[in-house]
Amino acid sequence: MDSLLLFFREEVLEMWSIDPNGRLLQVNYNSSNKIPLFFLLSGDQILMDSFAKESYNKKIENSFGDFWQNSASNMIEYQRFGAKYKFDTLLPDKLKESILPSVVKSHF
Repeated sequence: MDSLLLFFREEVLEMWSIDPNGRLLQVNYNSSNKIPLFFLLSGDQILMDSFAKESYNKKIENSFGDFWQNSASNMIEYQRFGAKYKFDTLLPDKLKESILPSVVKSHF
C-alpha cells in the first residue's frame, strides 16, 4: 500500500488504501476503517470513538460533535495542556497524535 485515502462522510471519517492491483482496501484504526467525527477530552487526551459520540449525545462536558457545523465556528473552545484551542484543531491534533502514527505503523 502506497497511499492513504481519507473520506469524510456526514458523521464518520473513513480510511482506505489502494493495493498494487488497484483494489480499494480498508485501513483500520481500532478495528474499523470508520472513525466517528465526535470528540471527547479526557485530561489532555482526545478520544475519537463511539464513546465520544455517546458522550456528546448525552451532553457530557468536554464532548464535541456536529463536526461540519462547528468547524466553521470560532466560538467553540476547549482547554488542553493549559491553553485554549478552537474546535477546528481537534481533528488535526487527533490525526497527528495517534491515528496516523498507528495506521502508518500497522499498515505501511
